[in-house]
Amino acid sequence: MPFEKINGLDEVRAHYATSSQASNFYSFFIYGEGGAGKSRSALTIPGPGHVISFDPGGTKVLKDHIDSGRITVDTRFEDPKYKGNAKDCFHAFMDEYNRLTDKGVFKQLGDAGGWFMVDSGTFLLEALLKSCTRGEVPTLPEYNKMGILAIEMIGILARTKCNLILTGHVELYKDDERGKIHAGILVSGKKLKVKLPLLFDEVYYVEGKEENSGSVTYTYQTANNGFYQARTRMGREGLFKLREPAHIGELMLKAHVIDKITLEKGGCVKLKRETGK
Repeated sequence: MPFEKINGLDEVRAHYATSSQASNFYSFFIYGEGGAGKSRSALTIPGPGHVISFDPGGTKVLKDHIDSGRITVDTRFEDPKYKGNAKDCFHAFMDEYNRLTDKGVFKQLGDAGGWFMVDSGTFLLEALLKSCTRGEVPTLPEYNKMGILAIEMIGILARTKCNLILTGHVELYKDDERGKIHAGILVSGKKLKVKLPLLFDEVYYVEGKEENSGSVTYTYQTANNGFYQARTRMGREGLFKLREPAHIGELMLKAHVIDKITLEKGGCVKLKRETGK
């Protein structure tokens, strides 16, 4: 039976189009080596944005956009006092996230086509682990507790009412079943390493490459190639190549998530096009 002849289908469509299950926002997990361009991703997504930074000095790359007012940053968690008391660090982060949620800041960012970034998720998860262990050497039950809480926390962040970017670092690990070496997200626990990427729409591995001119070109790997963990929902049905220029706005345009006017007026850096092609 054709869908058009099912009684009440229009009402069902209308319900799910307006329900809380419908979301026009995307969650991005962008990971790579130190200095590979993870924090720089904030420059490439259009609209106003807010960054909570755990990475000392990590927001310096955003200076021009901070000065212009397009990006706001909270750098309190870079302070060494939080490094010395990670339990306070984690709870202070969640208090601030809840405060911004209650004040409608994320909704306002979402309404303006904006985004929220946590830089980096590696340090945030480290703070979560230390909050579970009270600063002591973690036991296996505490690792398990941290894994459960991490999934819950990331699930909460992924439902933020604007686009979300979480950055992280990379590590090598061995797949004991297959005996292969893989590169994945730096987190404590093998199960969390597998489950964490599943909570995001987009998981990209970012790397920089020096060109003959001496300049650096950044790329995202958008799909799993058997070595690096990566995935995309936005680049469905082959819209994205395995490696794409590291520019979130251009990928959103390519996936028809935004239009060209939104990208051009969004204030993000422009993608440097290759010439002669």
